[in-house]
Amino acid sequence: EAGARPMALGSQEGEEQLFRLSGTQPEAAAAEPITRHPTGVRSCSWAPDGTRIYFVTPDRIDPDEKLRREKKFTVNVRNADSPLASLWMIDLDSRATTRLTEGGKFSAADFSISNDGKWIGLRGRSPDRYKRGITQENLYADLYLLDTSTRALERLTTNDEVGEGNLSFSPDSKWIAFSAPD
Repeated sequence: EAGARPMALGSQEGEEQLFRLSGTQPEAAAAEPITRHPTGVRSCSWAPDGTRIYFVTPDRIDPDEKLRREKKFTVNVRNADSPLASLWMIDLDSRATTRLTEGGKFSAADFSISNDGKWIGLRGRSPDRYKRGITQENLYADLYLLDTSTRALERLTTNDEVGEGNLSFSPDSKWIAFSAPD
């Protein structure tokens, strides 16, 4: 529908989903759910052509953490066992969702999409619980490049204890850049 824009909403923390609201009168529109992911949606971004939304979601629900939050036990556990996360895509016409990263090689985190929509640059955090959880500075994360047409994934960096900045695309999508310390 023209003017309809999805946005992340949710009734409970950790269970956020994507909904569509009318862009012409959002206050009068009923929110229409687009996703029903059991683990919720962490972050999302539109494809440049507006036909797809890419999003990151945990691979599983931690039942102990969920119960702890439901019982209002809100002490944050240091180095809690957090599940790995994957990058997904939803086609807005068919509503079909497709998992784009998997296999436990890394946990998908930040991502950016090239202006032409052909590439996704993403940060993959270590699958190791300690390296992923206690070192929040992304010291054990590497950058990856995903071809959106073939879904081929290329690892761009292999650095331990070097926190690269987010990957950025040039306006023509022919170059990528990121920052990192020496």
